[in-house]
Amino acid sequence: MQHHFCPKSFPSIPKDISDESRRKQILIVGAGASGLFAALSLKRMGVVDVTVLEASNDIGGRLKAVRPTSSDLTLDVGAEWIHSTDGSRVLNSMMEGLALDGDNDKSNQVVELITYQPKWYFGKRRSKLMTTIYKETKFKSATWYSWLKDNVYEKVKDNVKLNSPVSEIRYDNKQEGGEKAVEVVLANGEIRTADVLICTVPLGILKQSIAKDTTSASASLQFNPALPIKIQEAIRAIDMPPGLRVLFQMKEKFYPDLTSANSLFTLLCNPNEMTIAYDATLGKDREENILAVVA
Repeated sequence: MQHHFCPKSFPSIPKDISDESRRKQILIVGAGASGLFAALSLKRMGVVDVTVLEASNDIGGRLKAVRPTSSDLTLDVGAEWIHSTDGSRVLNSMMEGLALDGDNDKSNQVVELITYQPKWYFGKRRSKLMTTIYKETKFKSATWYSWLKDNVYEKVKDNVKLNSPVSEIRYDNKQEGGEKAVEVVLANGEIRTADVLICTVPLGILKQSIAKDTTSASASLQFNPALPIKIQEAIRAIDMPPGLRVLFQMKEKFYPDLTSANSLFTLLCNPNEMTIAYDATLGKDREENILAVVA
């Protein structure tokens, strides 16, 4: 039986937008998965003037990958799993309708996937139930980061500006007599204007931006005017706790496929408190012994 935590399909990309919409100047803040997919979708719709502003020196947002050993082994340290027993369907659905002119039929880079069904333990006790019902998909040699880079970033890289942190977004500018609806102030003082802005910054940055003391050093992004109350309430209502992942290279494998420090009851009642240790190379046909800890 297949199970999917991902949607069966994603919204289709409209193709019949007006010429006026295609001429709009659009800024996207953040070059994570959301920002890059937004840029690719707009290019697919025929919008020419699209710029993605990324604060760091790399793309990906929560998608990061490292080489923990001297070999060519690359592992995710951000998002890692494809939450479906049919990972190929998920990847194909994400790219459906996003081919650009000049792309061939295989522009979506084919990657090898593995079925991930570890022997699950709670402490020293093996759980037959979780071992039986828990099944997902992982990349065999690629990573979420490399997949995003190959399939999305490579098609919009000319539109992405790295090392461009945004400090202020002025989004009601036309009512103040400005030519454009949006002004974006970069940390270096540069001002960019646009007709439309898409903000894809992390939730933590949004929470800082609506904190009562927005003049504090922790408020790295400010909105002018302040965001509407309904949007502020929605931001406060969403919870995404910080996470930690550590990779350890071991001389030998002395650990099980996956061990949870929490009971099944705790996982079901409060998944945010999950702490697991697992074999990061399980199913990857690698000689390296890498133990990963996520909390």
